[in-house]
Amino acid sequence: MAAMLASFALLTSLISLAVAAPSAYVYRTKEEIAPPHGWIKQGRPSGNQTITLRVGLPQHNFHILEDNLYQVSDPDHVRYGQHLSKGEVEALVAPHPESLDAVNKWLSSFGFEGDHLVRSPANDWVTITLSLEKAEEMLDTV
Repeated sequence: MAAMLASFALLTSLISLAVAAPSAYVYRTKEEIAPPHGWIKQGRPSGNQTITLRVGLPQHNFHILEDNLYQVSDPDHVRYGQHLSKGEVEALVAPHPESLDAVNKWLSSFGFEGDHLVRSPANDWVTITLSLEKAEEMLDTV
């Protein structure tokens, strides 16, 4: 039960990386979900338990996407009904190249590259499956 609780908490937490400088990483939890009613913490889960971690990268042009949404939704705007293509949306929400490079270097420093990573089409989310022990090491939560 404790292992399930730890997995639940970790799986539902979204970790966003805000890159202050290419050599410095700032980690923050975007949200935390309270355990279901009646669950009781019984101890520390095994370090070899596998979890899925999602890393969200900042979308530096999201404000432009939002402006486009308002324009194409406003019947009085000249762009009304001229929706963006999937590729145009992905280009707008793609992370800044420096952010992407910093996250790639961070993941690579822990041995995660290529087939270990699942990326969203816009590269704004990276999903990895790893042991709880490795996640604690990466996030310095040991």
